[in-house]
Amino acid sequence: MALAAAAGAAIGIAIGLHEQSLLGAAGLALLLPIARRGDRWRLARMMALSGVLVVALPMEYVWLTQPGYASTVRTWLQGMAHDRALMTFGWSDAGLFLLWILSLGPVVVVAGVSAWTRRSSPVWRIGAALFAVSAPALVQLFVAATFRGINYSPRFLLPAFPGALAIPGAWALDRAVGRSRNQFIAACVMIVFPLVAAAPIVRGRTAATIDVIEALPAMLRTVPPTALIVTGQPCPAISLQQAVLAHDVPSMPTPAWQPVCPGWAWPTDLAARLNDARSSGHPVVVDLRPVAWVGGEQLAARAQADRYVQAAESAGTTNGLIVWR
Repeated sequence: MALAAAAGAAIGIAIGLHEQSLLGAAGLALLLPIARRGDRWRLARMMALSGVLVVALPMEYVWLTQPGYASTVRTWLQGMAHDRALMTFGWSDAGLFLLWILSLGPVVVVAGVSAWTRRSSPVWRIGAALFAVSAPALVQLFVAATFRGINYSPRFLLPAFPGALAIPGAWALDRAVGRSRNQFIAACVMIVFPLVAAAPIVRGRTAATIDVIEALPAMLRTVPPTALIVTGQPCPAISLQQAVLAHDVPSMPTPAWQPVCPGWAWPTDLAARLNDARSSGHPVVVDLRPVAWVGGEQLAARAQADRYVQAAESAGTTNGLIVWR
């Protein structure tokens, strides 16, 4: 029973970290047939109870201590509906999805696929522990492919990777390597080498974005406290900086910056939103630095912001407008 409680708690923690982990509960349900018939109902109740408590208690605490929590849940639900309605997928998205899968490691991915393509593999054996762990994760991996933002939000793949590919891949590698020490060393090298080789490449590709985000606190020091700030990838860091200032400098009023971020909360009519703010006496900061905008959706948002700035500059109506270039 203690292990059942721990399993339920682990799923609860996973759901708290990432809601996509909810599908992992199906794995616990598929494990029940392995237990003795008379113990299954008690084990199911213990796993469900511990999982619900681990999820519900922190949510209840946040609900009571943060008045805006309910609105964030509504925003998330509306945003997911927004993404599902767009459903804009292309070959480039499919290619990026494949690259994110390969980021787990080519050897691991090939081994995982090998496990799924063998009919003798325990991943196909209903009632086996490996099937219970891997089958729901594989379903989750396929579902993740339909998420519009998967090409730039690979974190949604993290709950699926272990069960869908890494664990089946470990079974396939164990079968392939056997007891050969040299083959074991070669397999370890092939697994580790892509990760080591990829580190400087990933660092180089993301260095500019990291620099932009790290420079944001210094840039915000000169921004009026009631400004609207239109930016791309650094946008969530604005709220973080407000929280940092509120914590570190409680004696000073916290700036009431209003971030305008690409994605779910992007205004339907950006020009109207910014004009209303300026007419109400709120300065508007527009970040047009190319490195601050990542991905197709953000670049489309930047183009709108750029058109707004160009129109204001052409008309000579730049009062209250600050542009970062």
